[in-house]
Amino acid sequence: MGEEFGVDTDVLLFDTTNFFTFIASTNERNQLAKRGRNKQKRNDLRQVGLSLIASRSFQVPLLHGVYEGNLNDVTVFPEVVRDLSRRYSKLIHRQAPVTLVCDKGCMGENAIEQLAVDGVHFVCGLPSTYFKKIFTTPVAQLKPLEGIAGTKGLSIPAELWSKECQVVLCHSESLRTRQIDSITRQMVKCEKKLSALQTGLQDRATEGGRGKKPTVDSVRRKVKKILSAQYMGDVIQTKVTGKKGKIPSLCYEIDDEGLTRLRTTRLGRTLLVTDHLEWEPEEVVQTYRSLARIEDTFKNMKNTDYLRWQPSWHWTNQKLRVHGFYCVLALTLVRLARKVAWEAGEKLSVPKLLDELTGIKEVALIYPEGYKKRGPGRLSHSRMSPQQLRLAEALDIGQLMAWG
Repeated sequence: MGEEFGVDTDVLLFDTTNFFTFIASTNERNQLAKRGRNKQKRNDLRQVGLSLIASRSFQVPLLHGVYEGNLNDVTVFPEVVRDLSRRYSKLIHRQAPVTLVCDKGCMGENAIEQLAVDGVHFVCGLPSTYFKKIFTTPVAQLKPLEGIAGTKGLSIPAELWSKECQVVLCHSESLRTRQIDSITRQMVKCEKKLSALQTGLQDRATEGGRGKKPTVDSVRRKVKKILSAQYMGDVIQTKVTGKKGKIPSLCYEIDDEGLTRLRTTRLGRTLLVTDHLEWEPEEVVQTYRSLARIEDTFKNMKNTDYLRWQPSWHWTNQKLRVHGFYCVLALTLVRLARKVAWEAGEKLSVPKLLDELTGIKEVALIYPEGYKKRGPGRLSHSRMSPQQLRLAEALDIGQLMAWG
């Protein structure tokens, strides 16, 4: 694939997703479909996990794995690394070093050890807890990263998991702005829920009511659930008080100091680590940001029109693995087709490309008996738009049809 289609395999992207199934809970023969945190919010159903390694350019799938739905990334990643090392040289037909890019949550001591043994380089995100002092570095001490708009960074050598690494702190104004917008909208939702809870307690205290009488502990549990969204506990202060036998009262307010602390020490920041000690911070950040492209690949697999994983119509382990194989195979063909079309000047997204290709039809012309222009039947194609004609030429579609 690398030689025929020119797929760059120096930098590979790794990510995981999951797909819910309708396999019955009573089905004990299936060991793949298990309950876990579903990315489509269907935590009530059993799910199957999919790990994917794709090229940096055009996100062409190279390796994949189907695994149990209750496993997290830290558990899956070392096995993926072993599989990559075993199959990479056979797949690419060369022994060149490769850099694996992954999100925070994948890396751990076992994964780093496996990467070191197999000679695989890495660029990955880190939770802020690994280097709290570096993560909270004031923005004024960060330097603008050349060629990356609105982004500043800081690079520090550090030892992590007994390996010499380069830690990069990246501060993005774009990310910071989006996070502030998201937090503001979430605060509005939480305030409405807290207001409703406060009003309900006040009405219960003055007017009485039916049902179980709320207690301080039960109200605190409700407040904790309301503020369970990220950062909400840091920016909204609450206080629940009450005497024995009385209805509790709730007070809340926005914590301005907490908001300021959040804006100045946490928002817009990403902590990265790599074993490429010679790389500039700009290269580390740009390489890590390419990981966002693989999310588009998973969106393609959850598209309701094309390349959709669901429904799988299978319930055995073996058939689910086969289903995962041909879903990834279809995705690979489409991604390669997009690469060929893009290099021919047709810069289309995957859905738009498939829309255009779907419009190209093979037509059988059969003339009725006695028709004056009667001749032997033949195969042709539907009328194509100028763009479809260019795509047909770039992809050599005629060779796949009888009229080619």
